[in-house]
Amino acid sequence: MSLHAYTLHTGTDRAPPLLLREGFSWGAFALAPLWLLRHGLWIATLAYVVLAAAAIALVPGLPAFLIVTGLNLLAGYEGRDLMRLRLARQGRPERAVVLAPDEDTALWRALGQSDTARAAALRDVQGGWA
Repeated sequence: MSLHAYTLHTGTDRAPPLLLREGFSWGAFALAPLWLLRHGLWIATLAYVVLAAAAIALVPGLPAFLIVTGLNLLAGYEGRDLMRLRLARQGRPERAVVLAPDEDTALWRALGQSDTARAAALRDVQGGWA
């Protein structure tokens, strides 16, 4: 059984708490521009499209393929960090880092770390009634 690192981001009035897994994102690697769009990373999507288009237009053949593959690797490695930055800008900062085998266990562990985190997360999940 392997453990994964998750970051807990507190919820807002409109959104419940969110667990975000650390590490490489295969979805971001395989379908970088679609994955970036799906997660609301508009500036990163624009940068990817501009750089990929420039590489394809200016560099022929294999080097262009390698540049685009490098962009996809960058998206895979940094995509979740970009999501964390977006969440922090939206007022949902990182509150805890949890090691767990799956997301459900990570949530239980995160809620058990401190009374403050547990109360805030329960209040967010229950719509402000805890």
